Amino acid sequence: MSASEQPPPDGEPIPMGDAVRYARRWSEAVGDLNHSTAPWNAWPGLANPQTVGQVLSILSAGSLGLQRSLKQLRSYLAHGLRERQIDCDDGHPQQAVTAAAIALFKAEGAVTDLVAALERARTATSGLRPADPQRHDRP
Repeated sequence: MSASEQPPPDGEPIPMGDAVRYARRWSEAVGDLNHSTAPWNAWPGLANPQTVGQVLSILSAGSLGLQRSLKQLRSYLAHGLRERQIDCDDGHPQQAVTAAAIALFKAEGAVTDLVAALERARTATSGLRPADPQRHDRP
């Protein structure tokens, strides 16, 4: 094991890898999206109903990327277990990896449902536009 692969001494923080950094950025971006879609706390919110469809389309694409990431996490755990590169506190990593793999597989399925629902919502909102303030025949 090289020096860069050695675990940090007790009490020192574990170095943050790219995957953790990107997951944190994704989480922060979702928080920013939440702020930008709701008009409160000095955030302007949405100004155009057409924006909804654009956001839904992008969220759908991002969800597909999330689904790939979940599958890759599951594959990493399975490979690490097979190659005896993973251990755990109780000395029996197979149970933990199996439980995580099942949960990740279910999450992948939930993302499939999410993408389908986002696409239905995008389709339903595709004809929306700002109302004509001169038009008075609408309810």
